[in-house]
Amino acid sequence: MGTWHNQQEECALTFGLPQMTFCPKVLLDVSQLRNYYLQEALEDVVQKNSPEKYGFPMALYVDAVDKEGTFRTDESLDYSSCVSRTKPKRFAYVDTLLLYNLQKICAKRPGDACASLLSSVEKRRALNPLQRWDNINYGRQVTNWWE
Repeated sequence: MGTWHNQQEECALTFGLPQMTFCPKVLLDVSQLRNYYLQEALEDVVQKNSPEKYGFPMALYVDAVDKEGTFRTDESLDYSSCVSRTKPKRFAYVDTLLLYNLQKICAKRPGDACASLLSSVEKRRALNPLQRWDNINYGRQVTNWWE
């Protein structure tokens, strides 16, 4: 049986993220780490704005869902807004799915209603945009290390 430090290192290595030293202690840690990378995949689909070529799978499994249709992507597990001094990092998960569906429908039936709905959803998404930052010890990296 290894030392506590060795166990931490082994645990961090199982995630396959370069230089990550953090070993998630609870499922919520793992979920928020997964969401950090998932947000980029979801954003990529809507930014390509080509529903006939790019889309989402038939089912999405998401944890760490937060208020206003977002999911958490930061390292903090503090969910109490009255205690937290900084705004948690979130991604507009539900509005991104709505935008994709609107893009798909509006490509076939453009009009004023579509323009208005697209604008409304984009404004909501802007409140919780894709955010990337470097906190390598916790597995968050701006560089695309997998390429």
